[in-house]
Amino acid sequence: MRRGQIGTESPQRVIFIWEGAVAALPDHKMVRAWERVCCNLARWDQAVGYWKAHTWALALMWSLNQRTPWRIDICVTSRGPSFTKALSARVTQENWPVRYVFCEPDLGRKLAQMPDVERVFYGIEEQRFQYGPQGYFLDPSQPITVS
Repeated sequence: MRRGQIGTESPQRVIFIWEGAVAALPDHKMVRAWERVCCNLARWDQAVGYWKAHTWALALMWSLNQRTPWRIDICVTSRGPSFTKALSARVTQENWPVRYVFCEPDLGRKLAQMPDVERVFYGIEEQRFQYGPQGYFLDPSQPITVS
């Protein structure tokens, strides 16, 4: 609260990166080729359907939803806004505990302007320096503690 105003503070949020942390394309050439074809033909629902969601990432989302006051968002970094809209429909249909799905290819650069971001969960090890001190690597073989 600033100078007597009510509701000026934004809630803290965590961002899950779609590629790697939440879902992944299977390591099969045909699946990747069909996903690329569907993206080129603007069949966004089909393209999103080729991605397989990680159950452990969804379990972490549900745990964070129940145990913390943080808002949960998903960021798509390698696809466009139309893919993100189709992903949002999938999130709503499958009832994930996600409030907002957005597309931001340069999320790492814009984190300095986002003081409400508590953590960024990513699943590709090459991104370890991209998200700075907010970044947390999700590995299914290691347990995650939320502090």
